[in-house]
Amino acid sequence: VGDGKAAGRDLQGATRPRMTAYRVVVKLIGVTAACSVGVASMASTRLYGKLAPEGHVAREDRIVRRWAQRMCRILGLKVETRGTPPSGDFLLVCNHLSYVDVIVIMSQVDARLLSKAEVKGWPALGWLARYAGTLFVDRERRRDLPRVIADIRAMLALGRGVVFFPEGTSSPGIELLPFKPSLFEVAAAG
Repeated sequence: VGDGKAAGRDLQGATRPRMTAYRVVVKLIGVTAACSVGVASMASTRLYGKLAPEGHVAREDRIVRRWAQRMCRILGLKVETRGTPPSGDFLLVCNHLSYVDVIVIMSQVDARLLSKAEVKGWPALGWLARYAGTLFVDRERRRDLPRVIADIRAMLALGRGVVFFPEGTSSPGIELLPFKPSLFEVAAAG
């Protein structure tokens, strides 16, 4: 772009401001602080949950939702919700456009995510995902499916929602990728 102030254009052609090194550092510090506070809050809530188990599920869900809301603010995401987000025990099926989806979705609903098993091994993010109660599926092993379906049913029995991305990967969202249908068995079984 002529003046050098725009880093690129989005799908609608609007310009985006360039991220300066200073802003990157400030955002990284904010993300690190939010993650540290979130982990400390979850640890204390889990400890308290051992002493007073009544309501521990709701307390953990609130912590994850508040953490995700904080992350949205830090990252400068403006989330607009239309309608009432689901609550209680539900399955939420979404397209996966980027890894920001996870934060946006978790800022709006109390649920556990279902993720590919490789995420467990990612530095920092894998540990955070495990700590937040993410369910993992090994897509390379079909024998893992009964365990995952049992985990999803256990979450639903606790009154928690479960979010999954049936395309199995992120995409630009221009076209729908083929679904990995095996996880729909939970919904089909009722």
